[in-house]
Amino acid sequence: MTKAEAKRQKIAWLRRHKQYESRNYKNFRVAIQNMSLGVPWDKTTENNYKRVITEHFENTTPMYEAVLDIHLNAGKKEYRYQRKKIDETKSKLVTKANILFNAELVRLIADNLIGTGGSRIVSMTKTLAKFLINLLADYLQDQQITFPIAVDRILDDINNPNYYRYQVERIVRTETTQASQYTALMAMDDPDIYIDKVWLSVDDDRTRNGTKGRPYNHLGQDGIVKKLKDVFNIEVYDEPSEPLLYPGDPSGSAGNVINCRCGLGRQVRRDKNGRVVMKTEPDILRQAIKKKTKDQMTLAEFEEAIYKLKQEE
Repeated sequence: MTKAEAKRQKIAWLRRHKQYESRNYKNFRVAIQNMSLGVPWDKTTENNYKRVITEHFENTTPMYEAVLDIHLNAGKKEYRYQRKKIDETKSKLVTKANILFNAELVRLIADNLIGTGGSRIVSMTKTLAKFLINLLADYLQDQQITFPIAVDRILDDINNPNYYRYQVERIVRTETTQASQYTALMAMDDPDIYIDKVWLSVDDDRTRNGTKGRPYNHLGQDGIVKKLKDVFNIEVYDEPSEPLLYPGDPSGSAGNVINCRCGLGRQVRRDKNGRVVMKTEPDILRQAIKKKTKDQMTLAEFEEAIYKLKQEE
């Protein structure tokens, strides 16, 4: 990938990320307000408010649905964008497309969130409950305020546009990156041509740079090219490196993924003559035969060998 192409993809990614984040912030803020307003405030007293708020937030479904909305918005849009760009490259080479139907894409995004985000959603819900409990406790410390007045102030806070603002921004940014880069990786897994992923870092002083204060070095990953199934080894200050499959990969440490704005670029693999490298069945067959000839295999063994080789690509 040339420097000019890397810069073009980086600028385009930051523009998309800003759009995804803006839409997601508005919707998630409203969701957080609704969850907070949903507390049965009329049933709370100075003696039971901690229990009532805690019990209300034992139901994590509203938080899951709010986070899923982030993933569906960013994930679907990023997948379609990447497929559009990839299919533009393929248009002169092959005719078939590899675009997932909307229902299948939604299922994959939802399954990924269920598989990787369960503990995050529980943590988000408990943190919101604790925030409200502490906020109410702070109001009650003022001896001149009665409990009903304290609750009224809580409700005023919840209806304020800046309610829980920092936490909402952090969650939206983190989940937007995670969702969009997960589907970007899916989109790059093309059946006809080889596409490699490229780490794109944001060129500003907020990007993690591997120093003592910001130990995870995302800036040092800028422009690194990897095969789709290979990991980026993120250097960590005074610690072993940490592998990430993509920016925002939820398997990473909190300090490595929270508020991350990095993205994936795509690089079509080409041979030494500049021709696009195609995935062909004969290539896969030749690789299989190197391991074990077809004559020595049962049909099932041969099909399994081909399947495994395809997964390795």
